[in-house]
Amino acid sequence: MQNLIVAAIVSYACWYVLRRYLPKPLKRRMATAVAAWCRDRGWHGMAARMQATEQAPATGCDSCSACAGAEEKGKDKKGKDKKGAQTVQKISVDSLRRSLRR
Repeated sequence: MQNLIVAAIVSYACWYVLRRYLPKPLKRRMATAVAAWCRDRGWHGMAARMQATEQAPATGCDSCSACAGAEEKGKDKKGKDKKGAQTVQKISVDSLRRSLRR
C-alpha cells in the first residue's frame, strides 16, 4: 500500500512539473497524441476536451514581447507604443493592501 501511495505522489509530481515547464508546442503535440489515443478507444468526449484546451493561437506566437509579433500588435520590444509613449500599468492601493495581508 505504501508503494502505491508513493507511486501516486511521484506520478502527480512528474505530471505537474511537465505541465509547468514543457514548451507549449511540445504540450500541444502531446495533447494531440493523447486526443488521438482517446479517439481510438472510443472516448470522443475526452478527445474533444483535449483538443479544445490545447489549440494553437491564431497568430502562431504566445504573445510575448520578444518577437516581431509584438510589433504587429502596436508595441515594440521594449513595451513602448509605436508612437513612442511608454505603456503604464496601474495597481490600485486596495489591491496592494489585499496582497500584503496574505
